Amino acid sequence: MTGISGYEAAAECTKGLGLSEIPIIFLSSLDDAVDKARAFATRGVDYVTKPFRFPEVDANVSATKGSPTTCGKVSRILNWPLALVSPM
Repeated sequence: MTGISGYEAAAECTKGLGLSEIPIIFLSSLDDAVDKARAFATRGVDYVTKPFRFPEVDANVSATKGSPTTCGKVSRILNWPLALVSPM
């Protein structure tokens, strides 16, 4: 990302944009334990490192977006009925 790190972007989302309950999955070329810990400390729910494998990323996103907790949060934030954000 240019000009702002993913950690900074995640922090901005929690400040007042109404996105603090949306889960964040970090995709990064950094695989040091310190980087991963920082991502989780910045509300990350998952951390995937390069080389990205589409099946792995797809499974992580599907598991996160399909969780009842995530669906409920997105429903409340967007003020949409739960049926619109729940997986089929």
